[in-house]
Amino acid sequence: MSAPAIFTVPEGFTLHKENTSAILLPAAGNDTFLNPVQEFNRDLSVACIRTWGATANAEKERKWAERRARQAAGGGGGGHKAKKLKSESCV
Repeated sequence: MSAPAIFTVPEGFTLHKENTSAILLPAAGNDTFLNPVQEFNRDLSVACIRTWGATANAEKERKWAERRARQAAGGGGGGHKAKKLKSESCV
């Protein structure tokens, strides 16, 4: 892990930090609305989305592995069946 960055805050600005991010906000007439509850909600949403994504990817990997195993065993499992062509008989 790298060492934290050292910030030089220019005159007329304040530094706002959240986790590993930092932004400069104007000090005078600062109408910026920073909601600490939203920071928690965003972090929770990101954690849930990452967990769901990992679970979904694991399920896809499991299905792909099963399909490859069926194909290797000669059971097909490709999901695509070849159609037989109808042949017209000449009488």
